[in-house]
Amino acid sequence: MTAGKSLLVGASYASPRYLWEGAEMIILTAAALGISAGQTRSAAAIALVAALIGITFAVAAMTSPGPVSILAFVYAVLGFNGGLMLFVLGLFANARLRRAMRVSH
Repeated sequence: MTAGKSLLVGASYASPRYLWEGAEMIILTAAALGISAGQTRSAAAIALVAALIGITFAVAAMTSPGPVSILAFVYAVLGFNGGLMLFVLGLFANARLRRAMRVSH
């Protein structure tokens, strides 16, 4: 890059590409947290992980020297809920497959 050029050469702040940038990892990490919390089968553990996501975002927002994107928090919540749903759907599919595999006598 040459001197005098803007560091914001790619997407602009208003473009959809900028809003989506980095969201994949946030969503995948939160989904992994949702699946892991679901595997404990404890409502307290699921609620604790959900609360920790919010607390972590709040602490990051308070200590950040710059603005914080609320979209990152929304992506994390959606990813966590999606991971929980995937886990529950997996349990349901597993139960149906086990029931279908049983031999009726």
